[in-house]
Amino acid sequence: MQKVSRRLVSAVSRAVALCESTMRHGKADDPLPEKRWVSLADVVRDVAMSLGLMDDENFTFEFGVAEDLRIYADPEQLHRVLLNLCRNAHEVQGPSGRIEVNAMADDDGTVHVRVRDGGPGIPEHVRPSLFKAFSSARAGGTGLGLATARDIVLAHGGQIGLEDTGPEGTTFAFCIPGEEAED
Repeated sequence: MQKVSRRLVSAVSRAVALCESTMRHGKADDPLPEKRWVSLADVVRDVAMSLGLMDDENFTFEFGVAEDLRIYADPEQLHRVLLNLCRNAHEVQGPSGRIEVNAMADDDGTVHVRVRDGGPGIPEHVRPSLFKAFSSARAGGTGLGLATARDIVLAHGGQIGLEDTGPEGTTFAFCIPGEEAED
């Protein structure tokens, strides 16, 4: 019960922060990241649990993130980036499919993360506006998920993009520099 209540409080806090952020999207007062060293594996696991992917027998969620891999980022904002990417990947595949999250750090501490799905791929005509706010290819989509992810990654001094897409799936990649690169 204690574990569930902690997750519930955390999820409600994130929902409130998301609503506040959505309301002010694009305004100059977006909060700066409150960076600290966090376990990337813990954040990925939390995202998978938030989406119900860890216990879903019809959906495969795999992650190749070393338990000791730490990333210099705002944990709540990093959670939102991964949540947006994984939610999109889950939604395009329906009740069954797969998501793989892999990460590695290079010598300067920059962490490179890839989120790959087994979905149908992104149509050519949608690709130019993927990261534009209020531009969604999905019915009922707000068009803020990838735009928000882009804004967060850029605020961390990183980069995000569509790595590849096709009938076998889609891969988004982002990188966030380590603390040394921030100075």
